[in-house]
Amino acid sequence: MKRQMIAIFTALAILLLSSGCSTNNTTSTPVQSSIYDGTYSGTFTCTYRADSASPWVTITAFTLTLTLKTQKVNYGMDYLWVSHVYCSDPVYGTGAGIDMLDGYLTVANNGGAALMGDPGYNVRGYAYVWLPVDTPSAVTSFGAFIINFPNGTCIAQAGISYSVNAGGTSISEESLPLADGSNPAAWVSNEITGGTVIPSAIPANIASNVNFQWLGLSWNLNKTSS
Repeated sequence: MKRQMIAIFTALAILLLSSGCSTNNTTSTPVQSSIYDGTYSGTFTCTYRADSASPWVTITAFTLTLTLKTQKVNYGMDYLWVSHVYCSDPVYGTGAGIDMLDGYLTVANNGGAALMGDPGYNVRGYAYVWLPVDTPSAVTSFGAFIINFPNGTCIAQAGISYSVNAGGTSISEESLPLADGSNPAAWVSNEITGGTVIPSAIPANIASNVNFQWLGLSWNLNKTSS
């Protein structure tokens, strides 16, 4: 039995090393490149109202700039590390811009998913984007982004699909009405540990209303440099 356990642990160690994982958060570096590598910038819009009897008001919530670097390509998806990010809304705590954690996460941070190099969902300072490799010219229903800011806030894609142009220079999503008349959010703003983070652009006297409602309406990111 003891020999069997040693063999199992040895096999797991070899698997971790071959997948590029390590025992800390900042050891690996991008090993490939893609059309998405570079800096993107764009706006996130939202709509809000004080209560169900009030009209919706649509505004630009903030601008976001992020630098993407390919981490790996797997299963037709490009896994991109967000190495640097700036958000114009001070609630997310980026100041003039901040560097984010590098590399794959450990098993301790993300369970068995670390064997595939998948990023952690609740790690401060870690952010990623998944984008399609083979079909970067249409609406895709598989992919995501999440930005866990070091101050504990988070911005993430919420919709089920987004658009990528043929050159990979424009990525966008908007909330579209469903058959029942409802609108799903295109993005969400939360604390990593739970709870909603309201963008500063929404007036505090409105956001404090007990019946206040808001929705992440759209987002777009356009490539500004490679």
